[in-house]
Formats: sequence, structure tokens, C-alpha cells
Amino acid sequence: MKTICHIGPGQPVHHMRIFHRICWSQVKAGYRVAMIAHQDAETHNDGMHIHDLGRLRNATLRWNLWSRLQRNFKAYFMARHMQADLYFFYSPEFVPFALLLKWLSGKPVVFDCMEDFVGYAQQHSGIPKRLRGTVAFMISKVFGIAARQLDFITVADQGTAAQFLKHTPKVLTLYNFPRLDLFPPAASYAFEKREFDLVYHGTNHRNYLELLLEIDQQLLALGVAAHWYIFGTFAELAWFRGAIARQGAEHRFVIGGLVPHVEVFKEVQRARIGIIPLPALPKYLNNIPQKLFEFMALEMPMVLSDLPPSRPFVAESEAAIMVDPDSALAYAMAIKQLLTDPASSQAMGRRGRKLVAQRWNWDSEAEKLALLVKSLLEQQVNTDAVQVNN
Repeated sequence: MKTICHIGPGQPVHHMRIFHRICWSQVKAGYRVAMIAHQDAETHNDGMHIHDLGRLRNATLRWNLWSRLQRNFKAYFMARHMQADLYFFYSPEFVPFALLLKWLSGKPVVFDCMEDFVGYAQQHSGIPKRLRGTVAFMISKVFGIAARQLDFITVADQGTAAQFLKHTPKVLTLYNFPRLDLFPPAASYAFEKREFDLVYHGTNHRNYLELLLEIDQQLLALGVAAHWYIFGTFAELAWFRGAIARQGAEHRFVIGGLVPHVEVFKEVQRARIGIIPLPALPKYLNNIPQKLFEFMALEMPMVLSDLPPSRPFVAESEAAIMVDPDSALAYAMAIKQLLTDPASSQAMGRRGRKLVAQRWNWDSEAEKLALLVKSLLEQQVNTDAVQVNN
């Protein structure tokens, strides 16, 4: 049995893309899958061999550099000990270690660049503004080296793919489409009887939350007292609770914590409408929000920012209303439209579910991934045979 090792310093074991998509698919395909990452609250391993990197703390720039270096060294030595047939890794900071791993092990190494890290550096609040351009430039240079030296690059969208295609044709897009078994169609209870009007889940950055509070005020001005459900991770939870209190909106907002990926669908379906309030910042001009497909899979209408990566999917599916990302009023008007016309809203949700069930689900991406893995392993067998013969 071939062994595939996944290296995730800085990532929790049960990461949505790494654990629940890529690794899960490879276990199903019959490979021995080893995962090096930070153990989290979930305990199931779904047939994977988990190697714990220790507790994952919330990073600050003060301790970032030293802690990141330590966890990368630890992950590298654990990976070398695996003696795997194929390696995947998921972070730009691991590129130098990945190159060393490829050179010393002689095995193929794949970089799954799951988001636009260059754009992220340009907007990351943890990096001083004066340094963001420099950090982004350095990451782009590292990406060029990785593209030319590693065996393959996988990405989650075409915007990120373009950053690597300048250097190599060995790039494969694996969209973050949902697994249908984890995102079943709408629950049986009526759209009108759900306990919340709006839901947002995931990583809750302050700029998202500020926009949600503005939308709430605009809805009130339109005569709609919406009930919100916001859950996931919060870097500034105390600030958000305080802002809600200052706005006199405690009775309209319910805040939940981090939910295991396998339970997300239950929580999301407590609301009628999904919202994706992405600002027009560099990262979001390349990356597609995976919540777009999750809401579609759950037959939920949604309102989201009108940004280039999402437009082709929304235009084809007609499963969402896109609005000016800088206009809280535009969001509020679209939300009111959906709430006051439940029949049209539910039809919108059904259109999205149909396309996800037919095309935009992880099965299609798993097939592409399987072909890539098979090709890389076969190439390695041929390389080993040549070396033996010589």
C-alpha cells in the first residue's frame, strides 16, 4: 500500500479542505494516509494516521516567526521519518523545507496552495502596513521557486492558479466544492419557520462584522428587524459583543462557537438566508468563498458581494443576489426582497442545489485528484526503476 503524507504546520487536523476533502478522498481510494497537523477538539480520524504538532495557538506577529520556524522544523523531521511515497504540504512557509524534503527523499512533493497568500499578506492586520507589500513580494518569489522546483501545484481557484502558471504548466485547480454527504438538501421544516433570518459562519474578521452591523441598521430603517446567527471563530469576540450591545441589538444576534465541519449543515439550516459579506480586498478578488457552494448545497438563497471569482457561478445558477460590497443598503434591500418573497427565495435555493448535485460537488474534484496522484506515483516508480538499472 502506497503512503501519502500530508504536512500541515499551522493547520488543525480536521481542516475542511485538507482532512475532509483531500485526505478523505485518498483514504477512500485505498492509500495509507498520514497527516501531520495540530490536533483539535475533534477526535475521529476517518482511517488516517494522525501525527500531532501540538496545540495551535492564535498567532501574533510578536511570536510568529520563532513559533512558525519551530513547528516547520518539527513537521519536516516527522515527514522525513514517514518515508512516504508522495508528500502534500499546505503553507508557503514550508516551501524551503519541502524543497529539502524532495531533494533528500527523492519522492514527489505537491504544494496545495489553498488560498491567495500573496493577497492575504497585502491585507493581513497582523502585518504592519509598511511591511505588507514587502511580505507579499517575498511570498510571490517563493511561489515562483516552488512552481519551478516542485512536482505539482494544486489550488482552489483560477485566480491563485494564475500566480503559478507564469512559472509552470503543472497546476491543477481543485475547487472547494462540498461533499454531498456532508451537505444534504434542505431540512424538511418550512422556510418560514426557521428560527433565524440570516446566517454567517466561518472565520469572522472585524471588517465582516462591521458590515453586518451596518446591514442590521439598514434593515431596521427598511422596517425589518432581522434575527442573525453568527458562528465560527472570532479574533475580536469581546469587541463584537460590545458593538452589538452599543447598537441595542443583543436580542437580534445569536453568537455561536466553532462547529465541526460534519455538523455545519445542521447549524446553517437554522436560518433562511445565507450571507457572504466579503470586502473588495486583494485576496477576495482571487478566491471563491466556499460558503457559496455550501449554501447552494443546502438549498439556501443568499446575498453576497459582487466580486469577480463568484460571478460565473452565480450567473449560471441564479442561486444568489450579488450586491456592491461597499453598500450596506444594497445588502439590506436584497435581504428584504428574499424575506418578503419566500416562494422565489426557495426556488433560488433549489436551483443552486440542482447544480451542486449535478456538477459543483467534491466528487468531480476527487476524480481529478485521483488522476494526479496516480500519475505522480507511476512517474516515481519509473524513476526508481531507472535508478536501479543504472
